[in-house]
Amino acid sequence: MALGGRIATCSIIVTMVATVSIPLATFLDRHSGLAVVLAQPAIVTVPIAFACMVGISLFRPNPPAGVAAKLVRLHAPERLGLRREYIPE
Repeated sequence: MALGGRIATCSIIVTMVATVSIPLATFLDRHSGLAVVLAQPAIVTVPIAFACMVGISLFRPNPPAGVAAKLVRLHAPERLGLRREYIPE
């Protein structure tokens, strides 16, 4: 998410500078596709951030031992009787 945010921020800054800088404005007039992407950075940044998130989660190590039991204890309704003494630490 930080990667997508940084890319979006950079494209917004470039778009803001283009309103002041004449050479950059003429460059963006000639390359209208780039101007659209810079004006609406989510078109590119959301897929980049999503791909980065998926890639990092595929390469991370296994979760610590006992995580499944703790998640059951946190999310299971009380009426099921899964109290602390039934689930080892």
